[in-house]
Amino acid sequence: MILKPLIQQIITCDAEIQIHASTGRFENLKHGLDNHSYDCLLYDVGELQTLHDPDNYEVIPLLQAPVYLVANHDHPIHQQSPVLEYLFQYKWVLPPIPQRYISHLPPQFQTFSLNSNKPDFEVTDLPQALELAEQNALITIAVGDLQSDEWQQRSLGVIPLPFHIRSDISLWRVRSRQLTPGLSEMINMVKKLMSIKKL
Repeated sequence: MILKPLIQQIITCDAEIQIHASTGRFENLKHGLDNHSYDCLLYDVGELQTLHDPDNYEVIPLLQAPVYLVANHDHPIHQQSPVLEYLFQYKWVLPPIPQRYISHLPPQFQTFSLNSNKPDFEVTDLPQALELAEQNALITIAVGDLQSDEWQQRSLGVIPLPFHIRSDISLWRVRSRQLTPGLSEMINMVKKLMSIKKL
């Protein structure tokens, strides 16, 4: 949702910006940020609540988007009611989940998230989870605009739930680290792109 339009803008502007992207758990990404392996992170702002040193980071809000549970249109979960009683009977694939998502879930879902037997498969990022869910009849999550052409090409459908979750993707950087011209340009570029997207 952010990286694709950012790269398109970098190419359009012929900007002298290089992108080396990594995915994974927040703890590992934060370690890389703290040790100057990364210039910045794109991650949920809610992780600030889990840190003992939140003032060390500048966190710039970029994009809020709804989070959905999804499965193939012919998956049996779509025929079950009430859906919450059946969700955990099927196999799941998930990327690393921000802690804030878990803390906002009903108790039944929090128990599921902390259960070492679930998810059945864990991958490093959301695109991998969506591909595997589609190919292997698994349940996973989706984020953002499900009316987009890219999403419409998928065979995944939303599982209706009695609660809602929203992502709050932000750009993280270490305050004490010098802001290079390239990073400054990239931050301004992505802020402008996300501002346009909100309109």
